[in-house]
Amino acid sequence: MKKILLSLLSFMLVLLAAGIAFADNNIKVWKKIIDERSAVLWADAQFLDKLVLNARGNASITWLPRSLLRTLEKNKECDEWVVRGLNFYYSSNAETKKKMKNCDVIAVNYKAVKNWNFNVSDFKFEDYAIGSDNILSGKKDYRDGELNSGTQSIVYLAVPSKIFKPNKDVKISLGVDSVILHLPKK
Repeated sequence: MKKILLSLLSFMLVLLAAGIAFADNNIKVWKKIIDERSAVLWADAQFLDKLVLNARGNASITWLPRSLLRTLEKNKECDEWVVRGLNFYYSSNAETKKKMKNCDVIAVNYKAVKNWNFNVSDFKFEDYAIGSDNILSGKKDYRDGELNSGTQSIVYLAVPSKIFKPNKDVKISLGVDSVILHLPKK
């Protein structure tokens, strides 16, 4: 009897370890996907090699193309903000549907390091300026204007799909600051 219980316990431990390894691999897959589609823009910063000095804030800007929906169907081990962003493609809200026509979702995770006057409408993707009609998030879901140090939020934008082509560099500006988003080949 003890041998059977010991064998059963060993088998359960092996299954648990395999499950943990599988979940860890799924998380790594999403991390790679998000990293390939993200760039960090620092506001009012000075750079010393890779060291960032005196920044007012930063924005991690992530392109969430419709094609990621297939990945999400197979692998749900991603952050909630990714799922929320991808859900805009299936929104039943008429206003959101109108905004999403021929557009991709951009998630902007931002944080004020110091007091920062952050305005979503100051963003540009290439030469395309963001307006209020590009903002998918409800006004209560994000903060802009004068932000206190430590304030962080996320805002979702609808940006024309024609800007985002595989293997292309996209210039993203926030006022005078900018960053290049290197898009993956697929």
